[in-house]
Amino acid sequence: MNKKIIITISTILGLTVIAGGFLVLQKTRKQEMVNNQQKQKVEVVKNDENESKQKTENQEKDNQNNQENTLSKNEKEEILTAFLNYLKENDEDDFIFYKDKQLNIYSVNIYKDKYLYGSISFKGSHSNPYILALKEKNRWIVVFWGQDHPSCKIIDKYNIPNEIYDACFLNNFKLRCAPDSKRCS
Repeated sequence: MNKKIIITISTILGLTVIAGGFLVLQKTRKQEMVNNQQKQKVEVVKNDENESKQKTENQEKDNQNNQENTLSKNEKEEILTAFLNYLKENDEDDFIFYKDKQLNIYSVNIYKDKYLYGSISFKGSHSNPYILALKEKNRWIVVFWGQDHPSCKIIDKYNIPNEIYDACFLNNFKLRCAPDSKRCS
């Protein structure tokens, strides 16, 4: 009987040690998982900070070459009027559609106070075309409106610089791109 009791006690002690070791191992694994999750969060924050810093640097570079959103209220009205005049001369159906809308111009980039790239929108619009415009005799005129690349004839005729728009369609509908074009990647 004493032998049975000793074996039972030994077994219980052995199982207790094994169970204790298992609990310690489980706790260690749980702590490792928490540490890994915290490291991942820190890495994500660092990546977000790096991406944000890169975006800011890119915006600053763009703003060195372009003046963004520097149109006065009068200039905006002049450009929107020029847009409607462009439509009236080039696309009667679109002119009829846009003429009574409350139009807005945004995402404006101006280069050398003479060339403009911007988007036209109105309340409820889902598809916003962009315009290319230039200042001639101190007045803005729209030379292109659309959602695709303009014809190279327009780009060449008005000497629109790559800083404003860096791609255009040739007569055979092949794309001509400036060497550092962002649109032709």
